[in-house]
Amino acid sequence: MSFLRSSGLNVIIIMVLFLSWIIPAGASGVFVLKNIEVNPNDESNHIRLEFDSEFSGDPLINFESGSISFRFDSVRISPALPALINTKYHSIIKAVRAIQLPETDIVHLDILLKSSGYKTEFPVITRSGKNIFLRLNGKIAPISLSSTETLAREAEE
Repeated sequence: MSFLRSSGLNVIIIMVLFLSWIIPAGASGVFVLKNIEVNPNDESNHIRLEFDSEFSGDPLINFESGSISFRFDSVRISPALPALINTKYHSIIKAVRAIQLPETDIVHLDILLKSSGYKTEFPVITRSGKNIFLRLNGKIAPISLSSTETLAREAEE
């Protein structure tokens, strides 16, 4: 009888150890942002984000004056990824900045626009394997003239 108790106890201990390895591996679900690329020749203004595996989450999106920011949960930044990516040749996007919040698995991605007069619509998010494409739709808004400038133009005419 004592042999059966010790065997049963060993089976329970083995099962607990086995489950303690399986559950954290399945629950970790932390993705690594490996690369950010802005396509300078594309008129659709898209940004490609490359992850280490297929990212299944949806980012939170925030519009601010002169920028659009994305918040990705369960994501870490690769140490090889630069924090700021300048886009000298792109017509609308000035830079892309990725920030890892300390001691969390949260990444903020800020898209800084060259003009605060750029009026954007909700970005279109498409997925392809390990990549997410963020396409910005919008246009430069016409600059409104002040009343003094309007009067000066009317006086010239």
